[in-house]
Amino acid sequence: MGLTLFLWLFMIIIFLSSNKNKINQWCAITTFIYSIGTFKEYFYYELAPVLIEYGFIHEIDILRAIYSVMTAILYFYVMPSGLQFTLYFISFQKKQKTMFQLIRIFTFISPIFFSFVYKPHRLHFYQQTSSVFWYVFSIYNITYGIIITYIMIKSIYSANLPIQKRQNKLICIITIPPVWYWLITIFVIHSLHITKFFKIWKISAYILLISLIIFIIAAFSDGIMGLKIKIQMYDWNSEMSIINKGGNYITHALKNEITKIEWCVNNLIIMNTNTVPEELSIMERSVNHLKKFIYKTQLYSNEIILKKELVNVSNLINEAIASAKLTVGNDVYFAVNCPNNISVLCDPIHMLEVLNNLISNAVDAMNSFGTISISCKVDNLKHMLVIAVTDMGKGIPKKYINELFNPFFTTKNSSSHFGLGLSYCYNVLKQHDGYIDVQTIEGISSTFYLYLPTD
Repeated sequence: MGLTLFLWLFMIIIFLSSNKNKINQWCAITTFIYSIGTFKEYFYYELAPVLIEYGFIHEIDILRAIYSVMTAILYFYVMPSGLQFTLYFISFQKKQKTMFQLIRIFTFISPIFFSFVYKPHRLHFYQQTSSVFWYVFSIYNITYGIIITYIMIKSIYSANLPIQKRQNKLICIITIPPVWYWLITIFVIHSLHITKFFKIWKISAYILLISLIIFIIAAFSDGIMGLKIKIQMYDWNSEMSIINKGGNYITHALKNEITKIEWCVNNLIIMNTNTVPEELSIMERSVNHLKKFIYKTQLYSNEIILKKELVNVSNLINEAIASAKLTVGNDVYFAVNCPNNISVLCDPIHMLEVLNNLISNAVDAMNSFGTISISCKVDNLKHMLVIAVTDMGKGIPKKYINELFNPFFTTKNSSSHFGLGLSYCYNVLKQHDGYIDVQTIEGISSTFYLYLPTD
């Protein structure tokens, strides 16, 4: 029962981490199905005798049938559901929609087929009497195990960002060892009739405990599968105990807009040096107040809600440039190479803010002097639109690359920079099922690449 409780705890944590995420959903489903397999042992060998003793159940055949059905659910369905988790894990449903649907149909037709060949309520009988049963289900489940392991390990090497690689490695470490321990201790050992090791599967409780510990450690550091635990000290007696995280991306966007308003106000004041209108003075005071408020409000949110529409990429880039030109001065130039006929399905507000962030960073990197190049093209092999933003700055030191997209990481020595811009860009692209990448040459330039799916 201890092993079952471990699994239920793990399942609940995974599901609650991001209950709308298909990856988390299928991981929780797979864990629950596996837990049925462990619970059946407790039910049959420990709970059932108590039920018989107190007269709740009189027929041993009923208990055996329940035990058999739970075993069938485990043997028939745990690996197909594990494959669903794996396919969502690599976003296969978005890359190969038709193939994904065919695989789903096959993976859940095969258990139904087996249920006709091996009656679920009689599975205990087949376990006791049929070697062919063990050979069939060894091949069935181990084949799934090989496919799942291959896909998950490959996902590490195909990840585009260091943070993605770390996440994928962690998930592989947490999931693959328990899966293979179960496959070997149940199917290989039973197929080979190594009777003295029939109960060695119980050690999987310790393997799952290690996986849970690794999961919790990861949740406290980089975060994992939508869960990031942060210890925050606060005055528990205060009415303002913990403010919702939702504001700092808004704060970050407001900071950029206030900078533009401040620039306009300052220019209007210069133009009216003799008599400054009271309205301008009010605007100036309001801007200063908002700046101080923003700088003191250190909040952030991971939730980004998209409202997608078909957007002309050239127009989007030109809008970002027009906005930037209000504040960057005459020493920053823009070189644009983007055909007018390219459109993409995206949230224009969030994508405009992404471009604003990258342009702002480029201006800072060049100390407000030089050329920012922006280009776009369609990569037909990857089915991706690629927008590239290149500056003529100092480049980014290699030691910072792995931390670049982490929240609150910044190399700028200023209280007005929160280190949220690139983290925000990363999350926006991720919500679009795309990603952001960077290539940099120290002392020369940096290029940020935005990848958005075209279908």
